[in-house]
Amino acid sequence: MPRRHVNTTKELYAKEVFLRVVRQDGFSVFPDVAEELRADKEAVLGAVRNHGDALGYAVKELRADKEVVLAAVRNNGDALGFAVKELRADKEVVLAAIKEDNNAFCYAALELRADKEVVLAAIKKDYGALRFAAKELRADKEVVLAAIKKENDAFRFAAKELRADKEVLLAAIKKDNYAFRYAAKELRADKEVILTAVNNNGIALEYAAKELQADKEVVLTAVQQDGWALESAAEALRADKEIVLAAVNNNGIALEYAAKELQ
Repeated sequence: MPRRHVNTTKELYAKEVFLRVVRQDGFSVFPDVAEELRADKEAVLGAVRNHGDALGYAVKELRADKEVVLAAVRNNGDALGFAVKELRADKEVVLAAIKEDNNAFCYAALELRADKEVVLAAIKKDYGALRFAAKELRADKEVVLAAIKKENDAFRFAAKELRADKEVLLAAIKKDNYAFRYAAKELRADKEVILTAVNNNGIALEYAAKELQADKEVVLTAVQQDGWALESAAEALRADKEIVLAAVNNNGIALEYAAKELQ
């Protein structure tokens, strides 16, 4: 029967010194420590509680230890990336990581990217989490609307069918001046939608259907918001004095997009 290893005074002293240094100077000392300290649970716990990233220097067995990994992600959620695959699929661990660091969700296992509770928790911390969510949740209206409410740029990560949903697009436009560019083709021909879009950002006229680029009400709204929008107006409206005056009053340089007879 093999003899159980007992820490010597020398080893205990080395551990004590290591823990003191980690508390004072950070985990940068970890790469230089002896292998036995990387495999020592007490030493690793002491390190990750102060500097979660130290988990990356621990032996695999400790990166598979839930107590150690939880301690690490509670200090630095990004440490989830160093955990073994099984713990990146552990809901408790992933939620703890997300709570601490809004970027941690990108390290979650695929099955948790399809877990609505986890995805909503991630979105509350970071709209960008939507891009890492499973396809079915990027097609979930509640999830996508939650992401849009959180941050401007979320709409572009929504599933194709939701980028064709008028309610979702209108919510996105109110948050993001450029959301309209990601709208489905049929919504780019919806006058209510394009009026909302150009009222927030005249340049959105560029992404409107041709018939709406030729609609005087739409174009006038667009150039009043941003004179540069005149560039995207139909040719006939670039020769319309009322439209061109509105554009130039907003931005004098817009005159270069007017019909020659009005320059």
